[in-house]
Amino acid sequence: MPHFNLAWAPRDKELAARLTGRAQAYFSGRESGYVLGTGALPHVTACQFESAPDDAREIFSLLAAQLPPTVIFTIGEPYFFPTQEKKDAFWTGLGVRKDAALIQMQQHIFDEVRSRGRVCFTPSGDAYFPHLTFARLEWVVEPATRAALGDGFLNTSHEFEFSLGICGAHGVYPERLL
Repeated sequence: MPHFNLAWAPRDKELAARLTGRAQAYFSGRESGYVLGTGALPHVTACQFESAPDDAREIFSLLAAQLPPTVIFTIGEPYFFPTQEKKDAFWTGLGVRKDAALIQMQQHIFDEVRSRGRVCFTPSGDAYFPHLTFARLEWVVEPATRAALGDGFLNTSHEFEFSLGICGAHGVYPERLL
């Protein structure tokens, strides 16, 4: 069965281009299976799940009628986390400030997907980590690069819109469907 991603995508195409440009500038050609750019759109995942395409669209439509069409997210600090599948690989990008409203929305999405007999592969509650992934790497990022990732983004707020997209390997969001 195909995988889908209920996510928030930047409403401003210029912001999406800037995020993609930052990831490309620092990581293109040096990534391991994922870098924002062609075939990987910027997004903040709410729930990755497996479903038949018609069911995924139905779940999205139901949730879209219940949730605000757009939300404001504040971009936080750069992050670097080890991957679960490979010892010497890690994820990098920018965190998104987590607040009670975001946790409640994501939990509602998680619960709705589960109520439809689907498994949400994204953790919920305190374990939920909202973020914008830049790349998956198998090398150590220099301190100067770590510091520069957030330049111009840190503590800025932007409008994101609820969306449904394809979920590829490593959580890649290659195509927005709705």
